[in-house]
Amino acid sequence: MNSYKIHSTIAGAIAALGEVQITAKWKETANQKRGERAITIPMECVKAPEVPDAFRALVESCLMAAAEQTLKTHCTDSPNNWEILATAFERPQLVESFLASADAWMTKEQFEIAFTGSSTWKRITSRAEFASNATYQAAANGFKDALLKITGKVAYIGKDQRDMILSKLATDDMQTEFGVFVVRRFEQMAKKDTVSTVSFADL
Repeated sequence: MNSYKIHSTIAGAIAALGEVQITAKWKETANQKRGERAITIPMECVKAPEVPDAFRALVESCLMAAAEQTLKTHCTDSPNNWEILATAFERPQLVESFLASADAWMTKEQFEIAFTGSSTWKRITSRAEFASNATYQAAANGFKDALLKITGKVAYIGKDQRDMILSKLATDDMQTEFGVFVVRRFEQMAKKDTVSTVSFADL
């Protein structure tokens, strides 16, 4: 099974073409010494070329954060182990790891509060049509309901609808807890897009 060598210094992990450096650091405290570890992994593990340009940097920063936390957790749990399995840094695993982090998940109630305070919802509800046009108001509430569903752990929204939702989000929302959560969940859902359907014709 493939694994990556863990270097005792960041300078020791030199990324070659097509690779990226993943690092972990510890500050000196009363209970631990200062330290650092680093590995190099294939760049595609933390790149998301399929994501729209406006949100790609955010998705990739989430993947990098997950990779760094994965390395740090491994080194903390196994300080004398100088290798780590490559499977821990595959895209699906990094997405799962990031979503599983203690502060990553939002309940429906938390998400609704964050969304109703977002620039996106303020823009939608500030339009005159929201107060006077029943069709527009129904569409706005339908958009809100579609977003609220993503707090369900097994929820799935198709790629076309995900792309539509992302196109409607305000740019400044993408740096908030609300926007980051949307991107995390959509990245997780994207894994289900490639699940093949078994046909009886194949029997």
